Amino acid sequence: METHNSNFPLSNSPDATGRLHNQIIKNFFPMSRRYCYQCIHRKARFRPRLGTEITMVRIKHRYILGEVKSGIDLNKSGERGFINLVTQQIRFFHGEYGVGALQHGMRVIYLNPSTGTFLLKTARSSCRAVWSSLTLTRERGNQSVQIVVLHVSGTIKQAKEAALQYNQNIILVEEEEKEEENI
Repeated sequence: METHNSNFPLSNSPDATGRLHNQIIKNFFPMSRRYCYQCIHRKARFRPRLGTEITMVRIKHRYILGEVKSGIDLNKSGERGFINLVTQQIRFFHGEYGVGALQHGMRVIYLNPSTGTFLLKTARSSCRAVWSSLTLTRERGNQSVQIVVLHVSGTIKQAKEAALQYNQNIILVEEEEKEEENI
């Protein structure tokens, strides 16, 4: 009896060889769908076992609305500089575990340098690490920094509504201060 590269026994019948090979592949590689690299000439496929299904998992996100009160010139640093700042702070407060928790990524959805308002999109699992790191940030290099988290939401629509509400409150407070000065 001959053997080939994968050390599976061969018979003279290609059909019997294929069935034996596929049976062995089914037992050892139940979820793979690739071709066996040693038997490509015979198109032997890895097939999943019957009854096993691949399930999709929805990745849930959180949106963090915040404001940079002082210290960072967002015009110079931009989105990339802001992400680097947050990543450095997460590394400082939570170590490599915290940075590893950001494996799904963290993205700046909105950043307004004039008002200091930002909106971050993070994975739900790493939301608390990002939130605590933002809150505990006090300095960057020689500059003092204050970052305030205003709202955390599960949808971008809720975050947008919270940002609009916050801006309306700021405008109302500024108008009241102007009226008090005029009186």
